[in-house]
Amino acid sequence: MSIPKEPRQLMINLMYLVLTAMLALNVSAEIINAFFMVDKGIKKSNAIVGTANESIIKAITRQVEAYPEYKEYEGKAKKAHDLAKEFYDYVQVLRDNIIEESGGYAEDGKPAGKKDKEVTTRLLVDEGKGAELEKEIVKVRDELLALVDEKDRAGFMGALSLGIDSSYVDSEKKDWASYNFDHMPVAAVLPMFSKFQNDAKTSETALLNYFAKKAEGTEIKFDSFEPVVSAKKGYVIKGEKYEAQVFLSAYSSSSGSNTRISVNGSSLPVKDGKAKYEVSTSSTGTKK
Repeated sequence: MSIPKEPRQLMINLMYLVLTAMLALNVSAEIINAFFMVDKGIKKSNAIVGTANESIIKAITRQVEAYPEYKEYEGKAKKAHDLAKEFYDYVQVLRDNIIEESGGYAEDGKPAGKKDKEVTTRLLVDEGKGAELEKEIVKVRDELLALVDEKDRAGFMGALSLGIDSSYVDSEKKDWASYNFDHMPVAAVLPMFSKFQNDAKTSETALLNYFAKKAEGTEIKFDSFEPVVSAKKGYVIKGEKYEAQVFLSAYSSSSGSNTRISVNGSSLPVKDGKAKYEVSTSSTGTKK
């Protein structure tokens, strides 16, 4: 392109170049701000999921108090929580290190080196921090899956969001770390870290819901009814009033071996959800 000799045209061309540069800067700033908006949204989601997970763990504890035979699932739930928290903290340290290496925080509360690509490439690609993160993701995912009952494990693999995306295999990048972090600005890497943390928490949620279902015991459906007469006394004397409660009792006809009834420590045979108690009157006096 030739340089115009007329001062007016030269000024117009210079103004056009400046305007084009300003537009480019504005687009760049909008993209950077979009990264921070995404990061903020994911972090907010992480807090909500974390609170929900705490509630599920408490619910599992209450269920185990009612069904002690399922206590193993309470232990597994706490193990899943610990694994997810350890991974979350690991990623947080990596995140803080990136921000510190890029100049810390600016006055607006955002990383001063938000556009810095050298720091992310050096730490995550050249120095191998990204490869370490990849191994940690695989390890934690395997440990979480190991908590699931073996017969349910195959069908549960898709429920865990924490994992390695294999898209990099078809790219020009040599490995997962290069695909995700090579020459990526700090502002773009931070939402990725928040996503990994979110994946850990939602994977924990999937496991906790699974353990809660396992620990809730067997649901008993009351599908049959029978009138019952419950007398206040087992005998009446002439002249006394006979007093009894008459009501409709519900019971489960399909509970089978899940229903256990015992009297004085001795189990009674259960049929159609009911047990029949018989005893000989071998002595006198009050009996319980």
